[in-house]
Amino acid sequence: MEKMDKLTELLKDNAYFRWECVSIEKVKSMSEDMLVLCNENDVHEMQKGNIAGSIRAIERLTGMPKKYTSVLIGALPRGDGDARSSGGINVQNALEEAGFAAKLYISLPIKRLAVLSGLAEYGRNNVTSVQGIGSWVQYTVFLTDAPFNDSNWREKPVIATECEDCDICMEACSKGAISKERFLLYREKCKGCNTECYWSCPLNIRS
Repeated sequence: MEKMDKLTELLKDNAYFRWECVSIEKVKSMSEDMLVLCNENDVHEMQKGNIAGSIRAIERLTGMPKKYTSVLIGALPRGDGDARSSGGINVQNALEEAGFAAKLYISLPIKRLAVLSGLAEYGRNNVTSVQGIGSWVQYTVFLTDAPFNDSNWREKPVIATECEDCDICMEACSKGAISKERFLLYREKCKGCNTECYWSCPLNIRS
């Protein structure tokens, strides 16, 4: 485990205190329940298109070189800008310096992967929240040959327990895009402001 210990330290040096490394076979299995979601009648056409694209990205994993046996997903608190570019470089450098293969792969359904891997939980507003970070989070995903741990894998996505009796984001959304009766947002109502539901959410300040 010396290489993994080194990887852990390198990721921590770049503020990646929360991450999971799961088998590529588990990630491939995601397409099954996403296909069910895509076929639901009340899903907006734009959401169906996004889901279909994610399913195709999962299916493309079958054609990847055999050396990629796992998928690493890391969580980084967002700053004022987009951390994706620099974060990706930092994770790639950490993997390679620890002696592992690294291929950036951002086409996957990243929020769902974060939840199924055990890294995050869904909020009622369909954003994800990571313990110790909150929901203002940037994910980075790499294919790698680092050892995987599927012990935290979930077969179905879960909503944070804090959300079960909480209506704060629903009341904050001026467009009525969030409902207790529905897992997904009403995409046709959401204006994508990233403020009303994000910053009203108590999960942003949990530790």
